[in-house]
Amino acid sequence: MNYTPVPPYIVFNDLNGDKRAFLDPADAIAFLVELGDAVDVIDGNGTTIDLKILEEAMKKYDANKMNVRPHKYAVDIHTDGACSGNPGPGGYAGIIVFGEKEKTVRGYELFTTNNAMELKAVVESIKALSMPCEVTVHTDSQYLCNCSKHCKAWFEKADRPNKDLWFELITEGLAGKHHIKFVKVEGHSGEVYNERCDKIAKEQVKKACHELAQRNYMNGEC
Repeated sequence: MNYTPVPPYIVFNDLNGDKRAFLDPADAIAFLVELGDAVDVIDGNGTTIDLKILEEAMKKYDANKMNVRPHKYAVDIHTDGACSGNPGPGGYAGIIVFGEKEKTVRGYELFTTNNAMELKAVVESIKALSMPCEVTVHTDSQYLCNCSKHCKAWFEKADRPNKDLWFELITEGLAGKHHIKFVKVEGHSGEVYNERCDKIAKEQVKKACHELAQRNYMNGEC
């Protein structure tokens, strides 16, 4: 039975957890050859595919799109999440650094968890990128660093926490747009960006608590 793969084509290195995703199957093949052994290739449906299927996909790929090879810019993203109660009101923050330029992403939710806010900070920061990038995410979350080593298929095998956010990160961040790697930093150790993100995330928690209190008041619950 013939199987028609669906992009992106995610090449996953089993040895070090590195993964790259490509819309162009030719790029996926090139990276697969570069890595050699101990790799898996998974398409957008989470189906493991082999080199033969990739080669067939390459033959069918739009010739015009194959000529597009956007340059990827190096970007550092510093993130943090916070939560009051866990679960409870939570906030997140991301600082995107490109050369001497910075952009801050922030937000909150009324009922969430700390891990969800850590992940949300990365997802929203990736969404804020307007060009293909080589992204280094700096986080003090061991949860993020550990789970980022897995691909979409791993999250589909069971009811993993925050599955929707992980799928969103894979789709938004890896679908032929960006190459993302995670770097663990020590939290509350004086690292400037980590401290700034921590402060912003906690400010967002306060906003969430304030809105929640207002809603409770309006509903006559206090």
